Amino acid sequence: MAVGLVRLARVVLLMALSCVTPAGAGTVEQGLAAFQGGDYVMARKIWLPLSEAGDPRATYYMSLLYAQGKGTAENHALAMEFLAAAARAGHVVAQFNLGNHYNTGKWVSEDPAQAAFWWRRAAAAGLPRAQHNLATLYLMGRGVEKNVVRARYWYERAARSGAQRSAEILRELDTQPGSTPRDGVAGAQQEVETQRREEAFTARGHAWLTSQPGENYTLQVFASESLDSIERLLSKYDFKREVCVYQFNARGRMLHAMSYGDFTTAKAARQAINELPRELQRGAPWPRRFADIQGLIRAAE
Repeated sequence: MAVGLVRLARVVLLMALSCVTPAGAGTVEQGLAAFQGGDYVMARKIWLPLSEAGDPRATYYMSLLYAQGKGTAENHALAMEFLAAAARAGHVVAQFNLGNHYNTGKWVSEDPAQAAFWWRRAAAAGLPRAQHNLATLYLMGRGVEKNVVRARYWYERAARSGAQRSAEILRELDTQPGSTPRDGVAGAQQEVETQRREEAFTARGHAWLTSQPGENYTLQVFASESLDSIERLLSKYDFKREVCVYQFNARGRMLHAMSYGDFTTAKAARQAINELPRELQRGAPWPRRFADIQGLIRAAE
């Protein structure tokens, strides 16, 4: 494996370390046992510090407590904050439920495009309900451009996992005049898998970047619409510091950016430019606060 990609893989370890159970705290399972036993106050007491330490399961369960008003006052705004945080941390059910909220406009402004975004993440992780819902959006052209080929692809994924309604819709599509040819579905599969690869690749970078102190700096080295160009650089060079990839929206264009290092001052970041290969130095890397990048990541989500 290329050294650059090895360093990116270390990001996962860094995030895992940030989720270590605080000293003296219970476990997520102990909180769940208290919840199922009706002791919601104890469940909240266990889950809250775990959530603050970065555990996505505890964060998801905190959203349920505030949504249902158990162990605390009912607070839909806080429920959505916890739900969104769990979804950003990769909790698949949280991603699915967040998509549901955006699809129906419950407790948030109705936004089918955001529903598609979160269902796509949960669908790529293998959740049949998200696959079915995402397929329906593509079939209707709701929040996404209408695309029967992609709709069929996701219905097939869901049907293979036992989603009966997805299988029924596929049969209905097969009976319609001019139904989508199977080779079209194969092309959609390749396209979707490419998209899944890009999302998984950038998600590692997002996890590390969003965990850094906002006042610190990193070097923005390179940005491109093509992830392949960044992967080429990562496989070509060895780097002394952490290299991460993140995605952001620039005037309607979704770009992938590469960052380098973690520095306490902009001056230290500028001095580290000399550590980069000359090819990258020619691109005029520049110091950027983590807070700015974290804002871009949130906006892209």
